[in-house]
Amino acid sequence: MAFSLPPLTLLLQPTGIFKLLPYYTPIIFTIFLTYYLFRQKKDWSKLSFALMSVTGFATTIFPQSDLLHVYPFFSSVLISILLFGYKTKYKYFIIGLLLIHIFIGFYLTFFTKSYRYEEYYLKANTHLSLPRTQTILLEPSDAKALTDASNFINSHTLKNDYILAYPYAPMLYFILDRRNPTKDPIYYLRTWHFYNDSVALKDMQRKNVKYIVTQRSYEFDTDLSKFIQQQKLVLITGDLKIFQIISWN
Repeated sequence: MAFSLPPLTLLLQPTGIFKLLPYYTPIIFTIFLTYYLFRQKKDWSKLSFALMSVTGFATTIFPQSDLLHVYPFFSSVLISILLFGYKTKYKYFIIGLLLIHIFIGFYLTFFTKSYRYEEYYLKANTHLSLPRTQTILLEPSDAKALTDASNFINSHTLKNDYILAYPYAPMLYFILDRRNPTKDPIYYLRTWHFYNDSVALKDMQRKNVKYIVTQRSYEFDTDLSKFIQQQKLVLITGDLKIFQIISWN
């Protein structure tokens, strides 16, 4: 999603101001802080906290301007505003402004579909009924893929056997209940060349790895990826593929 802010034309709508406040309040407060920075007498403790708040807000709102991404710093922005305004003649205005923001937050949370990932998580309605994953909910297609992969691995390997998950996927080792053959901590940096693939390949050969499980994209310009592509593809299920090692050459 490209960076954007709600247009000021929302002010022409009856409740437009409430849609603008959560976005533009930190911007207006930043302008105030710029002015405050040039004052002769400054409260550095309040100023440093406020600058942290608005900086955090700016870095989390860019490049995605959905409110979900600004909430982590939005509360500290409101606290900063309260710190600067509590002992001024605008005290009650500031408190009222903060209360309005709180009510806006409750409204967005409980009475609208403003949660960015709501639709995605609503699709995760299928239990992954495997020994280690009884309470995990996934999309039906993902649950089926992992179940198929688990059934295959269970029928072709023993509990103490090793498999390779590529690119590096700790969750696959957990779900499939098989061990990682290599302790090389960075073999998963798919297209990076700061390591030697021969380390992982030697570990795999020494531990008699027979199967490799890949997820999504796995074709890279690395020796390990090229090795996988030379093996026998024995199962495709969803985004997962399982290869049987037929040659170490």
